[in-house]
Amino acid sequence: MPLVLYERNLYFDDIEKAKAYLELWASNEPESDRKQSYLEYAYKQIGEFEKAIQIVKKSIELKEPGFDKAGAYRDLIELYTQIGAPSDAIQYIEYIDVEFRKFDNWKLVGLGHMTVKSVFDYASTTNNPSSGKKAFKYADAWSKQVNKLPYVALESGVQAAVRWNMYLKTKKYRKLAEKERARIDSM
Repeated sequence: MPLVLYERNLYFDDIEKAKAYLELWASNEPESDRKQSYLEYAYKQIGEFEKAIQIVKKSIELKEPGFDKAGAYRDLIELYTQIGAPSDAIQYIEYIDVEFRKFDNWKLVGLGHMTVKSVFDYASTTNNPSSGKKAFKYADAWSKQVNKLPYVALESGVQAAVRWNMYLKTKKYRKLAEKERARIDSM
């Protein structure tokens, strides 16, 4: 029942009680992948991003190289973006690139699109120009390898390019976003 009480208190925005019930559940639940996945999700919901980051970092060690590791690193980037995109998180973007080189089907599935968007979001959120521009460079390179980026990813590209005063890239992503928006509106 602690999970039911956690969700009920979360629904009523009583975060402190929700955390208490989540911790009660976690202390009584045996260790498992399911438990760790649920805790990661729950900590995201209640804004405990640092705790979620620690869970993802531990889980990465257990992931298979390639798709699974790249996905976990992308999850980390999203969490780091939530806490202000610290500059040292750029290392995880570099790790994604290493994992992407191990397999090709990331280009054909949602992982590629989601990762490009996540890294553009990181690039536009960080306050470190070096990390922001480097992240943008990775996302831009990956965007050329995937099939048609979704509108939200293109918009993230525009925001990141604007953030770092990349005039030509801003123009490119704005044009692509407008074209995709027109295609969607014509449906």
